[in-house]
Amino acid sequence: MMEWMANTNVEAVDCKELGGNIKCHRGFVNVAKNMQSSLAEVLEKNLVGEVNVLFTGHSGGAAIAQLLFAFMHSDSSLLGHFRSGKYSDAYGRFQMTYFASWADNRISDIDCVTFGGPPVSHTSIPHPSSKSSMFLSFMNEGDPVVLAQKDYIHYLVQAWVQPTTSVGPIPEPVYSPSGTQVALRSESMEDGNCENISASLVDINILGSVLFGDPAMHSMTLYNERIQALRAQALPSQDPFQDPD
Repeated sequence: MMEWMANTNVEAVDCKELGGNIKCHRGFVNVAKNMQSSLAEVLEKNLVGEVNVLFTGHSGGAAIAQLLFAFMHSDSSLLGHFRSGKYSDAYGRFQMTYFASWADNRISDIDCVTFGGPPVSHTSIPHPSSKSSMFLSFMNEGDPVVLAQKDYIHYLVQAWVQPTTSVGPIPEPVYSPSGTQVALRSESMEDGNCENISASLVDINILGSVLFGDPAMHSMTLYNERIQALRAQALPSQDPFQDPD
């Protein structure tokens, strides 16, 4: 993780596709931009009838998913032009001709649900006002990747090897998390034997003052187990031999 965060691709660069002078993590935004043509091809082949498009991923895949989700809603990106039927040969590799809003009329919802993803933009990616029903970012409490950026990781390593009182305040974040932040945590039930999973909405503004340092919390297996546990907790218990009617 240290090597990944400290490489030269961590630099913030302008991302015209998102507008508003938003700067993004160079490495992630370059990958997302390069994926647009192939993703447009996949969508074109599968837009039969009305469909829902869901962008999802874990860790670095979550960062890419959020950027592609934002590109899909942008009027300045290849994916946005594909969606609105304004795709032009000027973009190169992938060339098609559409009637206006060909793809837009076949996509009922465009959602994004990610797990344990690092922040990728200077300011949070805006929640689209249309063609979207969900923009969720799940984090396990303690997962260091959800807050990971170069200075933060360096600070975290220092905190591991010496008392936090001697390393100074947590550095100001360069990048801000995007989407509705949902924190997952395990809690003991009143009997002390059974584990309960809770999900809480988190204010993005307080995350800059939080220090998460448990790499075990980053496991996708753990994310999956907790999401499944939440689902089971939400479903009413039923005798398997009881007639559902």
